[in-house]
Order: sequence, then structure tokens, then C-alpha cells
Amino acid sequence: MAARGWQARAVIDGLAAAVVTLALSADIDVIAKRTGKIAADWQSRLPHNASPYASTIVFLVREGNPKGIADWGELVREDIHLITPYRKTSGGARWNFLAGWAWALDAYGGDAAQARGYMT
Repeated sequence: MAARGWQARAVIDGLAAAVVTLALSADIDVIAKRTGKIAADWQSRLPHNASPYASTIVFLVREGNPKGIADWGELVREDIHLITPYRKTSGGARWNFLAGWAWALDAYGGDAAQARGYMT
């Protein structure tokens, strides 16, 4: 398995780093396996094998926000065209997808079928 992110590759190649921000746990696993700089069981130190991560999803809109986009609900309107990286190849896109999923679950009272419909 190859590390996908430039930061992961740089660390594997020997770059000294006190902090590295990675979007995919697979990149962390590769660094752990190839360098030993991270414990192989890094994820199991937290409950439920959670990954510590903090990020902000930002909506960029045209100047003046002419379509009034204020929340995730507006993104599915027919007059809105969403641009985001492909979630199967981009770590950031996966976080975008998960943020939308979390919003939909909350908006639809935890109803996974409705959340799935929103995401579709």
C-alpha cells in the first residue's frame, strides 16, 4: 500500500516533522509500518478506535451569496451545483461526505434512510 498524501510520503522519506495532518487513517498506518515513528496500534488508544481530528468544512459561494446558501440543506436544491473532490480518492472529500451525512442524520432525526436520500 502506498501513502497517498504528500505529507505521508515526506515523513516516510525521512522528513523530520513534529506535527503532520493527514486525512486518511491508511496514510497513518503506512507511516507506522514503514518508519516505526507511530505505534502500530495508534488508533486503539482511544475509545471505539476513534481518530482524533478537527476540521472545518467551508462553503465557498459566489460574491454576495446570490442563492442564499447557509447550510447543508440548500446544497440539494436543483439550482445549486456542488463541486467537491471525489470521495474515493480524496481524504478531504471523505470528510466533506461525512460532514454532510452527520448533518442529514441530525436534520432527519437520526433516520438513516432519509439521510441516505439526502446524500444521494
